[in-house]
Amino acid sequence: MLTRLGRVEPKLALSAAETRALAPLAQRWLDTGVSDLETRALLTQGLPHVVHSPRALLANRLTRKLPAPRNSPGTYARPLAECATCRDPLPRNQRTGICAHCSGAVARTSPAKPQPKAVAERVAVLRSVLASRRLGATAAT
Repeated sequence: MLTRLGRVEPKLALSAAETRALAPLAQRWLDTGVSDLETRALLTQGLPHVVHSPRALLANRLTRKLPAPRNSPGTYARPLAECATCRDPLPRNQRTGICAHCSGAVARTSPAKPQPKAVAERVAVLRSVLASRRLGATAAT
């Protein structure tokens, strides 16, 4: 995260040693669940025109602007389990097994495909509407 900051905002470029020194402070930010984008915004907003010591400035901001934790332990959403056969997601309360479609309890339905003739007719109608609007706009000017 700290290395990427220097690529985005050259005033905040750090040496490898400076990055290692600031790593514990940056880790606290990562532990709060703040996204990289939000971190970048919080650390780069309102920078002075000249930054004499990127390490000191970032140490100050990493300490002073540390946001409240976004996720407390155990509050992460569990990923949905997958059907053992088709790999579709299972309902939230089902942890293993196969889905209703694969078990035959529910028939799979495919969306109705539009008929080519109906599509062609609809396109012709839309083209005529657009053409009449163009003619009306031309006549008005």
